[in-house]
Amino acid sequence: MQLVQKIGIFSGAFLAFLVSGNVAKAANLSFTPPGTQLDGDPILDIKVARGGTLAFDVVLNTAGVDVGANTLKDIQYVVRWDPTELSLALPTVDVADNFRLEGIITASNRAVVQHVGARQPLGNNFILDRLIFNVVNPGTEPHDGRFDFKIETVRAINQTGGNVSGLFTFGSDNNPLFQQVEVQVPEPSSILGLLAFGTLGAGSFWKRQQKRVTRNLAKVTK
Repeated sequence: MQLVQKIGIFSGAFLAFLVSGNVAKAANLSFTPPGTQLDGDPILDIKVARGGTLAFDVVLNTAGVDVGANTLKDIQYVVRWDPTELSLALPTVDVADNFRLEGIITASNRAVVQHVGARQPLGNNFILDRLIFNVVNPGTEPHDGRFDFKIETVRAINQTGGNVSGLFTFGSDNNPLFQQVEVQVPEPSSILGLLAFGTLGAGSFWKRQQKRVTRNLAKVTK
């Protein structure tokens, strides 16, 4: 019995050590709004208006890397989007002015965002960049289940030149590879419902009118 209790105590302590170690090492890159689940596919969704704009704030949490030699110096990540639905309009890098030099290399559906020379300490959960898109031609819900906006591939360097990229995760669920979202226009069900109601109402009206005319004709022919 004592052996079982000791094994249980050791297992609990070891699990607590692992959890505390992971928390201490966690660094995170995410974007807001993250979206919500609007259909059955695994990607979260954002309802948008065709012809409008959509702004994503990229949020950096350096909790696990702003310690000693691991203090963050440079960071680079990749943004991808579906150019048939979104068009990059206005990228604003280093919103919080935490880096001495930064840059962004863009293509039709991809951008590499670079930040170098971090002023330490950076702090946690601050807006790193703001990316504003024009909403071009989003699909209607339910959509195709493919991402329309994604961040991925962090390259992070600490103050001594060490690569700390492996300490980063993405999004609130700490995905090790990426965070992504899908944009879609709400199905105009309310408009369709209104049209259907109007059609039914018109049909009922003409049926009543037809019965009334039939009765009047019957009275005349008597």
